[in-house]
Amino acid sequence: MPNLPVNSEALRIELYHAHLPILEKNDFITFETEPLTASRGPKFDEVAVVFDALHLESATIPDQLVIGCQRLEQERQDKIDRR
Repeated sequence: MPNLPVNSEALRIELYHAHLPILEKNDFITFETEPLTASRGPKFDEVAVVFDALHLESATIPDQLVIGCQRLEQERQDKIDRR
């Protein structure tokens, strides 16, 4: 949940041991361990469409998908301000 406090070390461990390896295995990203960095992989475009859809619909998607993501929060606010 994005609105809960995050233990940064627990998040790092979860990313390092669970999420990033799965994304890398599927060629969506590549990642390095020191420092912990991730980059777009050869199949990133396959998941980019999901991110694009979220950004296009930031004003209408549920709060739990927006709150905690600075970019989506800003895009939602920008759309509200333009009305």
